[in-house]
Amino acid sequence: MKKIFILIFTFTFIFCGCAEKVPEEPAIFTEAVKNEPIVDIHEKETKTKESDFCYGITYSYEDMDKYSNMESVFLNSKFFADIMDISSEFPSKFVIKCYIEKKTPIISLNYTSNTADMIKFSKNCLNASTQVYYDIFPCYGNEDKNEYKKNFKNMYSLIKKYAPDSKIIWSVNALSNNSLEDFFPGENYVDYIGLMCLFESPYDNIEEISNFKSCHQTYSDIKPIIITKFAVNYFDKNKHTYMIDGAEKFIEYFYKELCPYIPNISAVIYYNQNNSKSQNTNIKPYDYSVNSILELKNTLSDIIS
Repeated sequence: MKKIFILIFTFTFIFCGCAEKVPEEPAIFTEAVKNEPIVDIHEKETKTKESDFCYGITYSYEDMDKYSNMESVFLNSKFFADIMDISSEFPSKFVIKCYIEKKTPIISLNYTSNTADMIKFSKNCLNASTQVYYDIFPCYGNEDKNEYKKNFKNMYSLIKKYAPDSKIIWSVNALSNNSLEDFFPGENYVDYIGLMCLFESPYDNIEEISNFKSCHQTYSDIKPIIITKFAVNYFDKNKHTYMIDGAEKFIEYFYKELCPYIPNISAVIYYNQNNSKSQNTNIKPYDYSVNSILELKNTLSDIIS
C-alpha cells in the first residue's frame, strides 16, 4: 500500500506539480499599471485624437519576394524598413519597390567608423527614386561616445550633401536604464528621434515600460519621435513554451492603449525579424517575426489595416 501511495504521489508531482501556470495575461495589464496615466487623465480623450501615428514594418526586399502577400496584409503601412551594413550594396531594389508600392523606405545602417564606406554609401543616396529616411547608427551605448558622435555627424553631413531631402533618424534603446544622452549628436544633426522597444517577454515588463516612458520624456521635446523597432518575443526558451496569447495582448496594448496617449509619436515600426541566429549582439537572439505565426500576423494586420 505504501509503495502504491509513493507511486501515485510521484506521478502527480511530475505531471502536475512541476508545471508552472502561465499568466492569463501580461503583468503589464494589472490595474495599477494600466491606470497610471502618461498624460493628465482629463486630457485623455483629446490626446487620443491629437496623437495619431503612422504604421510601418521591417520588411526587406528579400521578404517582399518571399512573402508576396504581405503588401495586402499590411496595406496601410506608410513605412517599410530594412537593415543593412553600410559596406553592403545600396538597396536600390528595396527603394524602388517601396516607391512602386507607395511606401516610404527607412534604411537602418549598422554602426561603422570607416569613412570610405560612408562616402561610397552616401554617393549612392543620390540615385534614390524617392525620399528615404536613414536610421543612422542605432545607439546601444557600447561605443566610445565621442567617436560615435563624430562618425554620426560625418554620416549625416555626407547623406545630406548628396540627398538633401533625406530624413535622418538617431535611434536609441528606449528600454535601457540609461537614456544614453551622452551619445546624442545634437539637434542640428537629427530630424527624428528613434526609440527602439524590443521586449524580451509579454510578461513582467513593467520596468521596461517605465524606462520607455522615461526615455520618451527625455527626447520628445527635442524632435518628433519614431519608434523604429517595436516587437515582443513570444517564445520562452527556458520553459520551451510559446507565449502567443500574451504577445497578442501586449501588441494590442502597445498600439491601442499606450502609444495613442503619448504625444509627439509620428510612427511605430514593427520589427518583423527573426533574430534567433543573428550576428547582431546588440539585439537579443529572439524571433520577433510574425510571418509564420497566424495569430500575431492577424493581430498586427487588424491594427495596421
